[in-house]
Amino acid sequence: GFTLTKTREPRYITNPGNVMLSNGITSGTMVSTVKAVKGGKSYVHEIATTLPVDDTVWTTNTSSTSSFVFSNLTPGRQYWVRVAVIGARRQKAYSIVSTWYAQ
Repeated sequence: GFTLTKTREPRYITNPGNVMLSNGITSGTMVSTVKAVKGGKSYVHEIATTLPVDDTVWTTNTSSTSSFVFSNLTPGRQYWVRVAVIGARRQKAYSIVSTWYAQ
């Protein structure tokens, strides 16, 4: 006989890479996108209104996809965005921080 069970292997998530930012369809919106990560269960798109430092307060938005639309942004203001990929057993991997001026 053959065994029908597969040997369990740990899954590790990787860094999602760079955040790609673009203007949304309407004024005051911005689209955040990262490469989909194998093993990623959800994505946390975070935005800040000041240059990130150790104690920066990030506004978080959880999504089941690697893309998210931020809304109610002030046109002409600079924003900083990062994305965390959430994996099994509380794994979390952050992207590089990107910046964009809202339109």
